[in-house]
Amino acid sequence: MTREELQTILDRNNVPTKYYSFDGAGGGDVWALERLDPGWSLSYYDQRGEREENVVLATEEEGCLALFDRLARVIEAEEGRAIQLVF
Repeated sequence: MTREELQTILDRNNVPTKYYSFDGAGGGDVWALERLDPGWSLSYYDQRGEREENVVLATEEEGCLALFDRLARVIEAEEGRAIQLVF
């Protein structure tokens, strides 16, 4: 899975963009998936914009799946609904 494919899945599930970023930290309370050299970084940034959690993954697909998993938990907790990994 690529970031573009994940974006399509998130759009289909009506996941607000306030919960994630593909371009760095953005605002607070956001999960960010960023390209490293080599690999990918999935980080959580708190309300102050400070990184609280960081996971390094080998591939874009691993990063996208990890981001989807985190966002599924956020949506369940914040909005009380489930999202599905459907292409």
